[in-house]
Amino acid sequence: MTFDVVIKNGNVVLRDGVYKVDIGIKDEKISCIAQQITDDAKEVIDASGQYVMPGMIDTHVHISEPGRTEWEGFETGSKSLAAGGTTSYVEMPLNALPATINKEALDLKLEAAIDQNYVD
Repeated sequence: MTFDVVIKNGNVVLRDGVYKVDIGIKDEKISCIAQQITDDAKEVIDASGQYVMPGMIDTHVHISEPGRTEWEGFETGSKSLAAGGTTSYVEMPLNALPATINKEALDLKLEAAIDQNYVD
């Protein structure tokens, strides 16, 4: 098999411990975790000395855009989340102007987020 990406030599955090194993990724999904992957890969990432773990989900984020973007907008907020290992977030609805409490305000929020989110 040819993988799209193989992450080698990392300290992989699994549900029952931390193991030095390789991870093979194909079609954007983990398809193999093994002691050593020797198959071909389009890209090999050496994670020696690093921890490899699932992305975190932050369930309490205040993106204050629209209306108070200078407090925290989608671009700055989502870049900060990504830098800290967060891959998804749940945005709290009350710091935007207008507050995200109905469909019209949600549509404004979604429009403001276009092309500015660096995480889900």
